[in-house]
Amino acid sequence: MTADLKPYFEAIAPDLDRWHRRNRYYYRDLDRLHQFLIPPQSRILQIGSGTGDLLAMLEPSLGIGIDFAHTMTTIAQKKYSHRPELHFFTADATRLGPSDLPAPPPFDYILLSGVLGYLGDIQTVLERLGPLCDRRTRLLLVFHNYLWEGLLKAAEWIGQRQPQPPQNWLSMGDILNLVTISGYIPIKTGRRFLCPKFLPLLAPLINRYLAPLPILNHLCLTNYV
Repeated sequence: MTADLKPYFEAIAPDLDRWHRRNRYYYRDLDRLHQFLIPPQSRILQIGSGTGDLLAMLEPSLGIGIDFAHTMTTIAQKKYSHRPELHFFTADATRLGPSDLPAPPPFDYILLSGVLGYLGDIQTVLERLGPLCDRRTRLLLVFHNYLWEGLLKAAEWIGQRQPQPPQNWLSMGDILNLVTISGYIPIKTGRRFLCPKFLPLLAPLINRYLAPLPILNHLCLTNYV
């Protein structure tokens, strides 16, 4: 994450949970995706953990969340001080090493959910995560489909989405290339969620029956590797 974005994330931290509640239909689907791919009681490291809700929801045996913004990790620490298996601290992912962590690697899962577009050097971050893995470790990268850039910007203009700083918009192919040259083996990719705003009856039908269809699937908002 580039240094010029740090003031932005420090500033939005107190309002982040409010925006998540406002768009809870979208975030609940993200939760379901992560729960489907990650079993409870796993050892999890999350890069860009925000205020901690996703990591806490996954019920890890050990959950370590790092974030670039100190205000984010402070909020997460306060929210989940009653959960001794959860640890949140401020760190730069491009300089992260095993000795920086409160528990030794390897991890079962390493999450980069909604953070790739803000990283100044994705390849460096992926390479820094290598020593935290073993052969069984799985990285989960979740990011927006670049085809949605205009629609998401319009949602900001009308107050339906939290205003965002400039970010990198990467295709599935871009991410797969970065993963491969960083020494990882892609084993699964997917796209989901065609209608991120809850419309009674209509949105569940679109997301359940239309989103998986060929062609339409490539228009879905959420991509994951």
